[in-house]
Amino acid sequence: MVDINNIPRVWVMFILKKDDKILMLKRKWSHASWTWAFVWWHLDFMETVEKCVARECLEETNIKVKNVEILWITQDFYKEENKHYITIVTKCEYDSWELKIMEPHKCDAMDWFDINNIPSPLMLSTENTIKDFKRYL
Repeated sequence: MVDINNIPRVWVMFILKKDDKILMLKRKWSHASWTWAFVWWHLDFMETVEKCVARECLEETNIKVKNVEILWITQDFYKEENKHYITIVTKCEYDSWELKIMEPHKCDAMDWFDINNIPSPLMLSTENTIKDFKRYL
């Protein structure tokens, strides 16, 4: 029998740009607490990546998005928390928005940042994305 605590999880990370700035949020729950990250969440069973992006972006930030594009995948090992994630990195455009922290129990802050002047510390998945794939941002 497979121990579901010891298998990789899949989450979808969304890179959302506005006026040459990137939306980032500061996490305050679960693993990687108090780190800055792109908006992300777990992919639900039988859900497409595009639907996950649209649903979670609205649920987390109050932003409606369009034109979701899959960019790449990262493999992220959170050794201290004994977690392994496969992260599907996407980019999308905003359709309509009024930026608002919709889940204050999960997010401490949220703002738009220049890619060359982002806050720290970064969540591992976000750090790997920026380090390895900055040319796409």
